[in-house]
Parts: sequence; structure tokens; C-alpha cells
Amino acid sequence: TLRTGDVLDGAWEGMTGDAYLLRTARGRETVPRAAVAAVGFDASLARAPDRPRPAARLVLADGSRLTLADARPTLAGAVRGQTVFGATIEVPLTAVVALAPPQPRVVYLSDLPIAREVHDPYLDVRRPAVRDGSAAGRWLRLGGDVYDKGLGVHSRSELTYALDGRYEMFAALVGLDDHSGRRGSVRVRVEVDGVAHYRSPELTAGGPPVAVRVDVYGARRLTLHVEYGRGGNVGDDLNWAEALLVRRRAASESGP
Repeated sequence: TLRTGDVLDGAWEGMTGDAYLLRTARGRETVPRAAVAAVGFDASLARAPDRPRPAARLVLADGSRLTLADARPTLAGAVRGQTVFGATIEVPLTAVVALAPPQPRVVYLSDLPIAREVHDPYLDVRRPAVRDGSAAGRWLRLGGDVYDKGLGVHSRSELTYALDGRYEMFAALVGLDDHSGRRGSVRVRVEVDGVAHYRSPELTAGGPPVAVRVDVYGARRLTLHVEYGRGGNVGDDLNWAEALLVRRRAASESGP
């Protein structure tokens, strides 16, 4: 969006110190940064729902997160890798906070489609689940830490995922968001094929995140419930941080 109110659509090609580079229907265009009011990206490209290759997660000191198809250190003191979209990047080790290696059997719920979502607000304001962010649209914050993978929901919520017998374990860190859940109180329940396998005590702001691990071996569906606490839905922004499923081992991976 330009400061004149006009909107320029195109494919992002990069930026220089004082301009943005776009590929539009008219060809490549250079747009001065001073002329731009806002830049928006197509949200449908934000994640790959089911990546065919293992992916490493790179966290940088400035807060940036990158998903890489591969990554390796260089002799020059950097991390060099390729994104899942084919771009090559190289980052100095001094700028790297964390590099999580590929985990082929781990699938994050935020990268899977939701088979069924129910949100039953206390009043009439509906707030659907947010992937990789809090219900308020911010970073997922729990216990003073920030997580880049997970789900942000607001009570009362119910999320169901189709497992189709492909997984063996569900795990997550659960708690009220440090920023927008400071006045909240909720209870959570995890159901596997309609049977409750985990029930939490009442969770309140300021408490430590609760580690949840549930056996889902061979199960057909997983449902995550968030119920009102004593305060109705006031401040009930809850995070399912690092919510993930572990795939079942293939027959070729099994021991004798």
C-alpha cells in the first residue's frame, strides 16, 4: 500500500537500502521505501501444511524465524542453508540464537488442518484459533519464554484433528498467555477418540506452563478442549505451545 492510498500487487523480489523490488504484471518495479505506507504478504504462503522433507528451525537474535530444508555450519563462522521454498541463506553464528535439527517424525499441529473447530464465546465476539501465535495475534508467550510453534485459543474452544492411526504421542506446553491471558482462568481437557485422557486443574495467570503428554497410538482423532474458569472468559487467552504429534515408526524402523 502506497502513501497515496494506491495498492501495488506483485511478487516480492527483495529490497535495497531505500527501495522495495517487486515483480508485477508490468514487469520488475522499484518502489522507494519513503513512498510505502505498509507491506502485506499473502498469508496462504506462510506455512507448508505437510512438508515432504525434514525441516530445521532457525531462530535469530532479532526475533526472526526461518524454516530450512537443510542447514550446516561453514568454515567462515556462519550457518548456511536452504529454505523450504528454495532460497539459499547464510547467517553469521553471532546472530543465531537456536537451530533445531530436522525431526522427521515430529509434526506440529499448527502445520496440520483443523478437522473441526468450535468456539463458544461467553458473549458474541468470536475468536478463532491462531496458528503459531496467541489468540491476540502476538507471539506465543509462556512462563517468560517465547515459542514460535503452537496454537493460540480463547475460551471456550474445541479443536479436533484427524489422526487416522498415524501417530503415537501428543505433547504440548499449556498455559495462559503472559501478555493477554494475565486475568484468565481456564481448564483444559484432551480427548482421544472421544475419551478424556488428560484433565488439567484450573490454570491461572502467573502459573508455570503445564507439560501435557498423551498416548494416541493408533487413534483416529484428537480433540483439545478449553473450558471457562471462575472468571468466565475474561483474559482466557490460552497457548498450546510446541503442540506436536509424533508419527508412528514405520515397520522398517522397528527393532527385532
